[in-house]
Parts: sequence; C-alpha cells; structure tokens
Amino acid sequence: MLNMKLTIALLGLLGISCGTNAFASVIPFAGTGASGTINPSSLAWTLTPNSDTVSILRGVSVWGTPGLGAGDDTWPAATDPAVEFSITFTDLPNGVTIDQSPDPSPPEFNDFTRDHNANDTVIWTPTYTGGNTVTFDAPTGYTLTPGTQFYINIAFAGGTVNAVDFTGDFVTTEVLGGEVPEPGSLLLVGLGLISTAIFARKRLAGRS
Repeated sequence: MLNMKLTIALLGLLGISCGTNAFASVIPFAGTGASGTINPSSLAWTLTPNSDTVSILRGVSVWGTPGLGAGDDTWPAATDPAVEFSITFTDLPNGVTIDQSPDPSPPEFNDFTRDHNANDTVIWTPTYTGGNTVTFDAPTGYTLTPGTQFYINIAFAGGTVNAVDFTGDFVTTEVLGGEVPEPGSLLLVGLGLISTAIFARKRLAGRS
C-alpha cells in the first residue's frame, strides 16, 4: 500500500513539474500612419513607401520595426522572452497584399518579408493568412530574450503604400522557477524516484 501511495505521489509531482513551469502571455499592439511605436516598451516602427529611397532595391513599400535600413530594435529588459509575432493590416489599398515571395538571402540586407534576430542570425518562420496577415514563429527551442537585437520587415506587393492601419501581438513565454526541464529529463528523474521508493519498500518489508 505504501509503495502504491509513493508511486502515485511521485507521478503527481512529475506531472506538476511538466505542466506548470511555463505559460504564455500576449502583448497586443496597434498603430496607424507612417511611423510610431508599438508595445512592449515603445518599439519603433516605420513605413518606407518606396525602398529605392533606402538603397537600390526593388522599389516596394516596406513596414518595419524599427524600419527598413534603420538598424535594429532591442527586445526590452524585464520583458518575457517572445516566441511569436503576428500583425494584420486592416486598410491596405485595393490590390495591395503582403509580399509572400521567398526571401532569397535571409542573412543579408534586403526588403523582403522577414523576422530576423540580428545577434545570432536566427530567422523566424512566416505563415500568411490571406493577403493582410503574417505570423512569425521562433524556431523550436528558441526565444527572443531581453537584450537581443532584432528587426522585422514586411514588404507589400501590388502597389505602393503611404500609410497603414494595423493590429497585432507578441506571444511571450514566462518560465517559473528557472529553466523548463526537458520532458525526457523529467521522466528519468521520476523513474529514479519511483525505483528508490520501491527499493525502500522492499527493505522495510524484509525487516518485518
């Protein structure tokens, strides 16, 4: 009976460890016009109506944070690590959509749609919904941590854009009590504890 109680208790603790060490939260933002700031901590954004004004590029319009050719933003201190960025443009001119062309040279300066972490050249994966929404997801096991430099460029196709209206959000993950252990590591720890409990039970039974 003691053996069964110990096993159930240890499995319960293991389940708690697996399920409550981290949770996601959402940081919403919105903007309008040709430039401004978004949450968190007033990250800068700029709309470049024609990328030819920045460099000899394609001549397309680009929404960016901090802006095409403007360097990098820095994920702010005391902010949970980000794992996703999503934005929807709500009033694009007729015929204009987000440019979904594959980025031909992700690590290099260009005006294609992308989310790029400058410190470590990590490229996030875009997913498009219709012609006016893009969601970038961090690679598996990666987060945008405080102090990391990054930029986001979103190019448009089908015409130029002089002003935008948009809503969106960052999804972050908060870790409680330190790093989240790998599930395999937690399983090994749990099995080890259960084995120890069984061994102790047998020793107690042998003495009775």
